[in-house]
Amino acid sequence: MNEEPRRKQRSINPKVKSAGCSPALRPKGRGIDPIEIKHGLDRASVDFLAKLAERLKTESGFHFDTVADVPERLLSMWRVEKVLADEDATFHFYGYDHGGSCGRVSTAILSFDPSTMAGKTESGRIYHLIGKPGFCDDADYVMTNWFSRFRHEDGTDEFIRKYKAQKT
Repeated sequence: MNEEPRRKQRSINPKVKSAGCSPALRPKGRGIDPIEIKHGLDRASVDFLAKLAERLKTESGFHFDTVADVPERLLSMWRVEKVLADEDATFHFYGYDHGGSCGRVSTAILSFDPSTMAGKTESGRIYHLIGKPGFCDDADYVMTNWFSRFRHEDGTDEFIRKYKAQKT
């Protein structure tokens, strides 16, 4: 029997154990926290990142809204951008966000109700579109930067045709 791999393993275990971890690289004496599974980080790292985000919000003047904070948004001067990735395409709202007083781009649109002009996105947020499609410099700037790594094109007309056909 080859003993070499076992010797290497034995030399690793004391170092891992001295750091307060089991060979599975989790602190001794406790189970796995569900938050660790969700984020792929240990609880201390998740807590650190949450504190960092809070500090950035307070010190930088930026506010990072979660869907829980703001589940719905109002967009005017809106458009729909079609993002092309391989064989698939996703559609995203973008426009002037009245709640944040700035340009905003949504995650991928999952559903849209043309009678209420409201759409649900991948994040779970509901976007209410106000008026007809238009142009907003702030939103165009955000959209251009957000999708700079992807092939994308204006998908407003295609999106409207798709949902008008479903409405009738």
